[in-house]
Amino acid sequence: MGDLGLGKEFHMMTSDKNRWIPTLLETSMSQVGPTTPVPWLGPILHKMPKAGHHSRAWLEFVGSQVRERVDKQVDRADVSASPPAFWCSRLTRQIISHLVAAYNESEKKDVDYQWLRGDTRLTIVGGSDTTAATLTFLFYHLAKDPSQVDKLRAELEPLLDGKTRLDARDVAKAQHLNGVIQEALRLHPAIPSGFPRLTPPEGIMVSGTYIPGDTVVVLPVYAMQHDENNYADADEFVPERWYSRPEMIKNREAFLTWNIGELGNLRVLSSPV
Repeated sequence: MGDLGLGKEFHMMTSDKNRWIPTLLETSMSQVGPTTPVPWLGPILHKMPKAGHHSRAWLEFVGSQVRERVDKQVDRADVSASPPAFWCSRLTRQIISHLVAAYNESEKKDVDYQWLRGDTRLTIVGGSDTTAATLTFLFYHLAKDPSQVDKLRAELEPLLDGKTRLDARDVAKAQHLNGVIQEALRLHPAIPSGFPRLTPPEGIMVSGTYIPGDTVVVLPVYAMQHDENNYADADEFVPERWYSRPEMIKNREAFLTWNIGELGNLRVLSSPV
């Protein structure tokens, strides 16, 4: 995610020089899970000398990279490069240019810098951990069940049709591939601890218990996506449930992999469990 978040490479696959960065990221995020249900506790711990040491160190690292990025002109994509390198460069330029341009057009107050640093941090953390975890589990299930690999090859090979690489528009229509991705995300949500949600002003009933309005609750994503009330054979890897066996999905609203706002999916909680 160095390319996308910062427009630079850290060469972690070929050198051990920057291997300390993932360790710093991991230790800095250790408090996120425990403090999610208590949002006011995070800022307090962040300011404490010992408890907030790692999170402050991570923010200082991201801040140093952001300042370097603002001072450095974003490189232009090399149109003579190979297709993967060109498109990666083009995507990098688009993301970085939007973040930096918004900052340069602002009054450059401290709050503007905080937004820039926060967006960059989100890009790095969100893209690194979630992508790595999802791909790890996805390939685990493919290795465990070779028949899934055969199905993917049968689906994707015709899409090449003499081309050197797949077209994204064709891949988007690959039902089994998308089913494999969705099923990996369902069984192993990238953020398993859950998302904080705000109850509506009038309050909400959850399994017979009334929760007052404007109360922060946390949806247990892992538990809900493994619940037989929501999915048939909930613990089984069945990509077909997403396109040819819809009866295996009892409640489509119980797929909470993507965060969609502070009120999103609360009606899933309010349904009988």
